[in-house]
Amino acid sequence: MLDGGEGNAVPNGISEFVRSCPTVECKHSRCLPLKDLDIEMLACLAARLAGQDPDRHTTIKFGNIVAFDDVAWRYPDFLARAEAAYNILLSDAPPG
Repeated sequence: MLDGGEGNAVPNGISEFVRSCPTVECKHSRCLPLKDLDIEMLACLAARLAGQDPDRHTTIKFGNIVAFDDVAWRYPDFLARAEAAYNILLSDAPPG
């Protein structure tokens, strides 16, 4: 958890996190190291909004062929939606 006090508690040793990155260098040094965690969080949200339990093990078969066998949030459609949302949120330009 992050707090604004003197004893800032920051995840994974990342210090001095800021909400907005004023420069491209700042984005690369502060935001990109968190990208995988952000994508996972957004993919979990996409799965939940689609009515799935993000952490539920899911197996999808077409006949005898296993097309997907993992937790729901790792389903390619949810990951693609998460990546698209991440790119929109990271950009400086409004969507549309």
